[in-house]
Amino acid sequence: MVAARVKPIFEAEAKARQLANLKQGSVSPVGANLPERDGRARDQAAAIVNISPRSVEHACKVLDAGAPELIDAVDSG
Repeated sequence: MVAARVKPIFEAEAKARQLANLKQGSVSPVGANLPERDGRARDQAAAIVNISPRSVEHACKVLDAGAPELIDAVDSG
């Protein structure tokens, strides 16, 4: 659940890099003045909490479509 909640941060960073590249007319995957990151947002979120990317996707589904009771139950273990 932690990784699922962190994933949007990595997605926002990727979007910022894409926009920076568009503004510079660059087609390279790395934008100016932004740190280079490897992998998809899901993979990065999984790596910081040492779980599989698939587990992040499952947690994202719970957050997106789960009832509040389910989210609370998963959060509490």
